[in-house]
Amino acid sequence: MNKNSKEVHAELFDGFKCTIPGIEITSEPSNILVTADGCILVADPKNKNIKKFSQEGLLLDLYKLNSAPSDITLISTTQIAISFFLSFELCFFTLSKPFKVTGRLSVPKQYQKLSRGVGWTLVGLSMKPGGLATLDVFSFTGEIINSLIVHVKGECAYLTTSPHGDILISSCKDKILSCYDVNGALKFLYFNTDQAAVIDPKGLCIDPDGFIYLADGKVSKIHRLKPDGTYDCEFLSAFDGIDRPAVMCMDKTGYKLIAAQSNGEIKMFIRHPHVKINK
Repeated sequence: MNKNSKEVHAELFDGFKCTIPGIEITSEPSNILVTADGCILVADPKNKNIKKFSQEGLLLDLYKLNSAPSDITLISTTQIAISFFLSFELCFFTLSKPFKVTGRLSVPKQYQKLSRGVGWTLVGLSMKPGGLATLDVFSFTGEIINSLIVHVKGECAYLTTSPHGDILISSCKDKILSCYDVNGALKFLYFNTDQAAVIDPKGLCIDPDGFIYLADGKVSKIHRLKPDGTYDCEFLSAFDGIDRPAVMCMDKTGYKLIAAQSNGEIKMFIRHPHVKINK
């Protein structure tokens, strides 16, 4: 390979706008998900709705919300949970068409970020101006099972969980990626290094092999870390067609990465078969 060339890890194969032209304002999604049948779910805070798209960009369903959704997570193959900014309530929806509210849950804190935990649990991240952030694991009845103070400054962070129960938080202000096990013990902290300075950390996701993908918004990159938190590679850059990524998800095969950009556009990438897994 030419020393000035960039190794290609994945290839852009499709993309579409997740805001409705002429009707909605451009909005950076607070999160996106891919369902078991391959549909893409978008939580749209500015337009206060959730949407379902086909992978070709066809709008399949839309539900108007009373409040701006701060996060969205799959709790089963047929249901999602949604958190809201400035709200002490979660809302549950069925994915059958049309979207239907199946329940509401009062929670003790305002959770700006939400993810599915192991078993029948949810994980919520609560952030306050000038205060410490708390990470709670709680039941579907709202009972807090575990709570801890986490490495987050300010009110900007992203949250995801692994299939094994690890909890990962990307903190925007102090530029730290932290990982906790299912019991709340700290597994690792990833700081900037000379090899890979993360300028603007945003959303993150995990593939089935445990590799971590971290969006770096302002510099239009997606970094990949090994399961132990050590740096692996610059997985995507503007060279590959990504532009200011904000949030992303991985399909169940681990070969399709779907990213939402700050301009409200969805980009889909296929990982090349030559990308080996070296844990």
